[in-house]
Amino acid sequence: KLALSACDVYGFADLCLYRVEVPPEEADEVEIGLLFWRERLFGVELTTQGRKNWAHFRGMVFGEFGGPTEPSTGDEFQWEGEKALAHLFYSHRSRKASLLIVSVEIGDEMERSAEQGK
Repeated sequence: KLALSACDVYGFADLCLYRVEVPPEEADEVEIGLLFWRERLFGVELTTQGRKNWAHFRGMVFGEFGGPTEPSTGDEFQWEGEKALAHLFYSHRSRKASLLIVSVEIGDEMERSAEQGK
């Protein structure tokens, strides 16, 4: 089930974040968010809590997208493809790891729309 979390996120009008409601026993493991812009799926955000989960989460993402050999250092990584961009980040302050994957095409449309609105 999807629940609206916020709109006008990341400074873009019409961009809304919906959270996938997960069973309470899994809520500490992962949060899943879907970003919609003008009713079109723009991106997916996966978030996990805790430093202990960071290495495992990062390893899974590197396995899918490629990445530095272990042990890797750094808390922020990006991948750029023709159709999608991926951004992996760990915050020491909040102790959250996030993977955000977004559509290049819709991102370009959002930027053009924001420029026209100025």
